[in-house]
Amino acid sequence: MGDDDESALVRELRGLAGVGVRDDSGTFVVRSGYASIHVEYIGGSSTSLTLSAHYDAVARREVPAEVATAYRDRSRGPLRARRPLEIVLRPEMPADIEAKASGLSAEWQAGDPTFDGRVYVSTVTEDARVVGAVLVPEVRAGVLQLFDLGFRSVTIDGEDGRVVARVTEFASRTPRAGRGARAIEAFATVLGALPALDVVGRTDATAPYAGWTRAMKVIGILGWALNVGYAGGIAALIVTLCPSVKEDSLTVPCAVGVAAGIVAAVFLSKRYADAVGDAARGTSRAHDLASEARWASFGGISVAVFTVVFVLGTALATAR
Repeated sequence: MGDDDESALVRELRGLAGVGVRDDSGTFVVRSGYASIHVEYIGGSSTSLTLSAHYDAVARREVPAEVATAYRDRSRGPLRARRPLEIVLRPEMPADIEAKASGLSAEWQAGDPTFDGRVYVSTVTEDARVVGAVLVPEVRAGVLQLFDLGFRSVTIDGEDGRVVARVTEFASRTPRAGRGARAIEAFATVLGALPALDVVGRTDATAPYAGWTRAMKVIGILGWALNVGYAGGIAALIVTLCPSVKEDSLTVPCAVGVAAGIVAAVFLSKRYADAVGDAARGTSRAHDLASEARWASFGGISVAVFTVVFVLGTALATAR
């Protein structure tokens, strides 16, 4: 690893972990106050750096009065909420702004122009009072500091019950002294302000038409990953089942199937994405779910239509 921002950051974090951590360690623990922060580094072409801690291990039992809501009693006990909170904070992008402007998605707002303008809050937690009780000023300040240091997402109480900050790209080639210590301090600031939770149920994170989206995604990955191999497999199956079919007669049906699959997928995936978006309308995840549904359905529909047209086209050509 060269002497760049990435290597300098990882090296500094390993130093903060103390003795016993090797120079090539990919996972180690840095302690900050009462918090044990787990660090995971993956180098190479898919480089990433992750800071994480268990929510319940760091959440405070005593919480500031200013975050009191109807969900917390006068004794200032734990926040009553459904879990996982799954609050994902990431830099706000033009697509997020457009989705809010169109009325497709609705985002919790802190009333803090700096935070609201820089951070998009995506969550399965629909109660704004719960989100507000978690994203107190200290948490928001820590998140902004992490973003300033190059981190691209912070997830609070995900499906695994952890708080995770992640950076997946290192744009700067110039080392920034003290970046590791500042990252640990900022992440510790987030951890130190989280309220303890009294679980009253489980959040429903199921996306609209999730089963259909998942099925089409699998079909699409299968077909597009195999690509020519998939088409060759279908052709081999046709020839095996129908010995009278000659391989050279499959070229035209195959080409027509590819074209039909792509054209059908372009139109139908847009309709499917609109249906998913409409079903999730008014939530912070609506446009993300619609985008995921569009790409998943494009793959599934294109492969399915290709297969049907290829087989039927071959059957018609053979019947002549």
